[in-house]
Amino acid sequence: VLIWITTVEAIDHALKFIDHIEKASLSDEIFPKELREAVGNPMRTLFNIHQDPSLRLSLRLFFLAINGAEAQYNIARDAILEYNPDCNILSYHLCKQEVRRLTGIVPIIADMCPDSCMAYTGPFQDRDTCIECGKARYLDKTRTVRGTAKTEKVAAQQFYTIPIAPFLQALHSSPDNARLLRYRQEKTQEIMTRFKNPTTGEINITEIDDFFCGTEYLKAVIEGDIEDNDIVLVTSIDGAQLYEMKHSDCWIYIWIIMDLPPNYRYKKQYLIPGGVIPGPNKPKNIDSFMFPGLAHVRAAQTEGLMVWDAATGSHVKRQPIPVCGTADGPGLTNFSGLVGHIGYLSCQCYCGIKGRRESLHAKRYHPAIFKPNDMDPRLESSNHSDVDVPKLI
Repeated sequence: VLIWITTVEAIDHALKFIDHIEKASLSDEIFPKELREAVGNPMRTLFNIHQDPSLRLSLRLFFLAINGAEAQYNIARDAILEYNPDCNILSYHLCKQEVRRLTGIVPIIADMCPDSCMAYTGPFQDRDTCIECGKARYLDKTRTVRGTAKTEKVAAQQFYTIPIAPFLQALHSSPDNARLLRYRQEKTQEIMTRFKNPTTGEINITEIDDFFCGTEYLKAVIEGDIEDNDIVLVTSIDGAQLYEMKHSDCWIYIWIIMDLPPNYRYKKQYLIPGGVIPGPNKPKNIDSFMFPGLAHVRAAQTEGLMVWDAATGSHVKRQPIPVCGTADGPGLTNFSGLVGHIGYLSCQCYCGIKGRRESLHAKRYHPAIFKPNDMDPRLESSNHSDVDVPKLI
């Protein structure tokens, strides 16, 4: 057991989140009961939507109206009922419940700071104020808990995490998708056979055409850290301004299923939303917002994720394995914890290129390869010689 001790508050918080993730269980209070039941009981038969024409019509209308949501759905539903009053088309609410039942996908809802500073998860779950701005977690009012006489506090703001396990179970329930998910296993075996030296047993990759040709991945496979029944995942995060004339930062992260072939894994229908962090500001503690999704993955690893493989007609225990996080330059600081592209040492892990400031008053550094001819001699930290790029490679 490793015991981490640090006096740097940000590092201390990060280590505590790691500890909470390592101990995560599907029985944790943060995960809804419906989610625990869905993950523990995957469907045993292939759902045939053609057996119920009314349900099929309701679902098609629901997904067509997904951008316009409830109002658009109800307008179309009323028109259909006016034409045929005997049609058993579901209400928007019942259709939404049916989608939840069929997919097993139940959102994980957690409280957050109304200024987007942090989320009340992991080591922060019992706090009543934000660690960054000091704003209160709850509004000055209560509400009745549905189905009971109890009351509860009302959070000032909440955010949603979409659990990945039910998505993976739903993918396996389709014979076509279940066969597509064998790609990684087949590709890995092809690489091992094609590039393995029969004399030394070493693998020498001479042609790279996919993620699985990477040395870190192959090393994990050889050492048994990634097995055939595992599901390899990559997460990616980015921010977006939703309104052209209004400042509002919204951050979204997704899951990419690497087991799918390259011509499928990046298509919209196979990209899984992981969570949405609403504005109005950029989150200051991204770990607290990603905690529910990562804890869910860890719990599925620990307890095993049972799926019904429609291609073979059998239950299989699989384990989701996140291998890396991706983002653009500014977003990568959320994963690395480093200073980012505007810092003096923006790449501390690999090339170590030192940045250069434009002037004495400039606060940002730029990773300029060549030293400018008119560099101010007073900028001692920026006056280093040209960088020899071939040596970096």
